[in-house]
Amino acid sequence: MAAFAVFILCAAASPHPAALFSAMLTHEAAHIICAAVLRLGVPHLEAGRTGIRIVYRNGGADSKKRLLLCLSGPAVGALSALIFSRFYYFAVYSAGFSIVNLLPLPGFDGGGVLSELLELLFLPDTASRIERVVFAVCAAVLCAASAAVQLKYGANLSLAVLCCACVVAALCGGA
Repeated sequence: MAAFAVFILCAAASPHPAALFSAMLTHEAAHIICAAVLRLGVPHLEAGRTGIRIVYRNGGADSKKRLLLCLSGPAVGALSALIFSRFYYFAVYSAGFSIVNLLPLPGFDGGGVLSELLELLFLPDTASRIERVVFAVCAAVLCAASAAVQLKYGANLSLAVLCCACVVAALCGGA
């Protein structure tokens, strides 16, 4: 969900912003529909340090429901990329948005998945420590990969923006 802000920034540099925006809307709509099916209440948008996120009024949902909610956006994005592969740019953006959102970083769907799985497996203190380490390592690996790509292929601002957002998210603890 913090990735939403990153992709808004990337849309400005995108040669096909309508396809990118459609992929983002599909992803976020999947979260909203999943929340309705799971009876998590009506969502509202909240702006944070790392972007815009969807907040559900029923915060007391169990871990399994929250896990399904986190996975719904990437799953529908990947499925829509397969179904609508005829629309090349939509399919590419939809698949890419799903993959990026599965990164285990705070504010991203992958960060939510990691948090919920750790909550199911460990005590809260242990889960929190493991989560912080994974977030920091993932942000560092992403920055190193970004630097390697930029050195090999030249400057790519969208990748640099994504890395900066991930580092901010890891340092700030999410949206």
